[in-house]
Amino acid sequence: MGILEVLGFFLIYRNTRYRERFHGPKQLKEPIGTKKGEASCFGLICLLIGLTLFTITGCTNQGESTSVSVDSIDAEEVLRLDPDADIFQYDDVIYQTNIDWVEKLSLKKDAQIGEIQSRNENDTDFEDAMSNKLPVGAKIFSAKEREDILLVESEGKVLKYLAIVEG
Repeated sequence: MGILEVLGFFLIYRNTRYRERFHGPKQLKEPIGTKKGEASCFGLICLLIGLTLFTITGCTNQGESTSVSVDSIDAEEVLRLDPDADIFQYDDVIYQTNIDWVEKLSLKKDAQIGEIQSRNENDTDFEDAMSNKLPVGAKIFSAKEREDILLVESEGKVLKYLAIVEG
């Protein structure tokens, strides 16, 4: 039962009790709302309903849009949090290996998308195709199952690297 139904029942009950008290139960010939006081009460109810609807529609955020951006963090931040992290940069995104839940995934190599071009062990200023631990020439593959994980073939091993992003 909505609030308007409850309010309506209350007003009908109140008006009926008012008439019975002052006019007696037998003199209820005209319908409720025909007397001057009852009409002004009905007008007040309509005004309250109108103001409520106006307030509710005025408090919506219908024209606004909320956007969430997911940015990549840089090598400096990853290495500051974990100085021993094994990372490389590809397409302006830092990828990190040795993440427990990623290592448990069963992934298959898809197409080769690049290879490590340079190695940077000392500096945190990374460029694309640069790694801090992988050797130059290590091949980078996409994974068939996930877009946020790249597979790197290096020294006869396949390593899983997760894209590190912040939201």
